[in-house]
Amino acid sequence: GATANFAENGTGAVYTATATDPDAGTTLAYTLGGTDADLFIIDASTGVVTFKNAPNFEAPADAGADNVYDISVTATDNGTGSLNDTKAVAITVTNVNEAPSITSGATANFSENGTGTVYTATATDPDAGSTLGYTLGGTDADLFNIDASTGVVTFKSAPNFEAPADAGPNNVYDISVTATDNGTGSLSDTQAVAITVTNVNEAPVITSGATGSVAENAPASTVIYTAQASDVDTGTTLTYSLGGADASLLDIDASTGAVTLKASANFEVKSSYSFDVIATDNGTGSLSDTKAVTITVTDVNEAPTAVGTVAAQTAVNGQLFSLDVHGYFADVDAGNNGTLSYSATGLPTGITIDSSTGVISGTASADRSSAEVVVTATDGGSLFATQSFDLGVVSAPAITGLTSNVAVANSGDALTLTATVSEAVTVDTSGGTPTLTLDVDGQTLTATYSGGSDTTSLTFTATAGAGDDSTVSVTAINLNGGVITGITTAQALLTTATGQVVPNFIVDNTNPVFTSGATANFAENGSGTAYASAVTDATTVAYTLGGTDANLFNIDASTGAVTFKTAPDFEAAGDNGSNNVYDITVTATDAAGNQNTQAVAITVTNVNEAPSITSGATTSFAENGTGTVYTATATDPDAGTTLAYTLGGTDADLFNIDASTG
Repeated sequence: GATANFAENGTGAVYTATATDPDAGTTLAYTLGGTDADLFIIDASTGVVTFKNAPNFEAPADAGADNVYDISVTATDNGTGSLNDTKAVAITVTNVNEAPSITSGATANFSENGTGTVYTATATDPDAGSTLGYTLGGTDADLFNIDASTGVVTFKSAPNFEAPADAGPNNVYDISVTATDNGTGSLSDTQAVAITVTNVNEAPVITSGATGSVAENAPASTVIYTAQASDVDTGTTLTYSLGGADASLLDIDASTGAVTLKASANFEVKSSYSFDVIATDNGTGSLSDTKAVTITVTDVNEAPTAVGTVAAQTAVNGQLFSLDVHGYFADVDAGNNGTLSYSATGLPTGITIDSSTGVISGTASADRSSAEVVVTATDGGSLFATQSFDLGVVSAPAITGLTSNVAVANSGDALTLTATVSEAVTVDTSGGTPTLTLDVDGQTLTATYSGGSDTTSLTFTATAGAGDDSTVSVTAINLNGGVITGITTAQALLTTATGQVVPNFIVDNTNPVFTSGATANFAENGSGTAYASAVTDATTVAYTLGGTDANLFNIDASTGAVTFKTAPDFEAAGDNGSNNVYDITVTATDAAGNQNTQAVAITVTNVNEAPSITSGATTSFAENGTGTVYTATATDPDAGTTLAYTLGGTDADLFNIDASTG
């Protein structure tokens, strides 16, 4: 015949040339020719053709490299003229499934407590297109998983060097990996693998508690805590040290963990010690464990004490008097024994003391000359201390109103405040100038008296600037050595002024603070707010625009909403840099004239837009023709867009369209 098949890797007869000769007694001899003849041998007498070397389907050696080997066989007789006949023969080498070979190693190391890949089985298969599947076997196989497609081997549970789970148990885990192909017969190869789990130094664990206590006045060197810890690593020596807020007040024995006081414990100075105990091993890396510890100091009751001296006081008959004596007493004890109760003797009629707060207050019902008041502060343990001062009661004019000269002030602005009194008073400034004390957001501003000597209107002037964004209230008018008729002591006077709000006066020393960000995104072709300005300020704020691209935007002066004048186009950027980042500034100005400016970058983002077909609606084509009938063309505003073309319509099934060229 003219063809033959032969399995790869085989030996023996590939093809047998046979011939007949009409001449009786003729002996035939066979020879080879053809493109691939040098790869074969032919038996001259039998016509048996064999490969010189077993063929490999995956590496064809024929001239066409297509596993079809082209030869010719010639039969020659031994007669006169040596006549012959030649036949071309195509010998096809067929594929045979071959077993894979594992190429990965026979050993691997893996650190205890670890996760992830322990070993990766790899194999090669000479058959093109073969897919390999991996499986596990061996003594310790049930402790592992293998990914059937990738050959990645992992522990089911992280191994522990101190508690080996292998069959040994010697921390050498014995498995085998098998790679099986998907060919006929499912051939495989198996490799025994020994995975050694290596030791990793592990941190100690502190087992002692997190709290304790020590009695107040315990002396230095008293043990207040003993640190204890354990370590899973055999032969480890632990060392103890201190850290944390109060470590400098304590000592620790590095070997025993005993923590001691450097100085006697004093509850009133320090009611507890907060520190960290640290246990460190002597292994590689010196691992450690830390525990936060709090040691509570227990209290002992001690007597309260008087602090400072209460100055002589004057109450105004018919007006509220208030004096807080709480600050003139101190008790070092916390808790019930440190809670003071107050009592007083010698108070005028109408004025009492609050036993829990120590505030002396009330309205005196009659004038009296100066008399001694004795205040007693008693703790929960019946220990006490006393303070005494003189308290007189006098009559005085009353304030009927307060006004100011400004609505909003900035730091450095002149401020005039006028207190109107119910009757004319005489002001004598020879001993000092009276002052008006203002509370501005918890800060103090002092206004100095600047009026005449005989008036019903007390005028005070100051320079604004002690506070910010706050309504101002009057807290007191003080003589400071000055004299107002009927008042003879340098105490807080005209107490009806206390707490009165000065109308329409706000001290605003701060600029508006932007709470809106410095960037914004806005989709091309869109409308609406591109950026929402927002600030915090005590007064009304007006917004204005600036910056490189300000002419492309509008801003609402009252709300701060920024909008595009014309919808932006991503493909035709209108910003100054032509990079679709529009740079503006927003300035907020408050009622006091304070300003702040925020730079804002508004990024216009791309929106996918539909393409537009630009080719015509009609065409003509000559009968019997072939080739292009019509070419669809289109444009798309989005850069980098690839268009795909499809057909529809009544006669669409009579045509083809090239999806990429149209």
